[in-house]
Amino acid sequence: VLTRAQSDQSEVARVRDRADALQHTRADLLVYRKDGTPLWISLNFNPIYDANHAPSHYVAVLTDITDTKMHEVLQHRVLEALVQERPLIEVMTLICTEVERIAPDVLATVMSADNQGRLHSLAAPSLPPEYADAVNGLKIGPGTGACGTAAWRGRAVMVEDIATDPLFEAYRDTLLPWGLRACWSTPIRSNSARVLGTFALYYRKPQRADAWHMRLTDLCQQLCTLALEREQIRQRVHQLAFYDTLTGLPNRIMFSARAEQALTQAEYAGEPAALMFINIDRFKLINDSQGHAAGDGLLRD
Repeated sequence: VLTRAQSDQSEVARVRDRADALQHTRADLLVYRKDGTPLWISLNFNPIYDANHAPSHYVAVLTDITDTKMHEVLQHRVLEALVQERPLIEVMTLICTEVERIAPDVLATVMSADNQGRLHSLAAPSLPPEYADAVNGLKIGPGTGACGTAAWRGRAVMVEDIATDPLFEAYRDTLLPWGLRACWSTPIRSNSARVLGTFALYYRKPQRADAWHMRLTDLCQQLCTLALEREQIRQRVHQLAFYDTLTGLPNRIMFSARAEQALTQAEYAGEPAALMFINIDRFKLINDSQGHAAGDGLLRD
C-alpha cells in the first residue's frame, strides 16, 4: 500500500518515527493500493525482542477497516448532530465534509426536491459557489445535469466525462475550470419511495464510480433520508402547533408569542408599541350565503 498527499501526513510521520525506533504503535490511516484505490487500514506495529530484551525485529499487521470507518465516522457524527437538533443545512454539510475527508478524491453535494419539481442546493462545501448558484432551483427533468436527471429517472446517473456528456452542456463551462470532470448522482428516497432530493459525488478526472464509492453513497443515502424526513416532521409539528389547520393562518399561540416578543423588544428599546384589532363586519353573512370555503378563502386573502 502507498500513502499520498491526501493521507494524514502528520500521522504518517508519527508512525514512521515510531517504526524506525522499533516502538509499538497503532494508527488508522488512509492509504492507496497500487491501482489508486483508496483504503482505510488499521495498523498495529509490534516490536520483537531478542534474548537481551532489545528490539530486533517487528511485526506489522494491516487490517482493512474501510467499511467500518465509513459507518463509524458518518453514522456517529450525523446521528449525534440529529440528536442535538442541528439545522438541516448544517447536518447535510457535515455529511459532505465527512465524505470528503474519508474519500479525498471526491467532492460531495446534497440537493433537496420541492413540491414544484425543482432541486435546491442544501450543501456543497467544496464546489464553486457559481455552480451552486447556477443549479439552485434546477428543474427536475431529462437532460438537466446528473442530479436533475437522476431525480427525474428515480435512479442513479453516472456521467463519466462532463466535458463531452450532453447532460452537462449548460454547466460544463462552470465546472471544467475547477477541474471537475465526472459526476455520480443518486436520488434520495423516502421510506415511501418518493424522491426527496439527490446526493452526488464529483470527480477530478473522467471515470466511473467504483464499488467503494457506491458503498459510501448507499450509506449517505440512508443518512440523508433520515435527515430530510426528520426535517419534514419538524416542519409539520411546527405547522400544527402554530397555524390553524382550517385556514392555514397563524393561530393564537403564534400571535401570543409574536406579540410578547414585540412588546419585550419595544420595552427594551424604550419605544412605544401598539396593538391593533381588525374586525370583519358581517363575516357570518359570507359564511351563511357563500359557504365556509368562501369564508376561509376570504380570511386567507
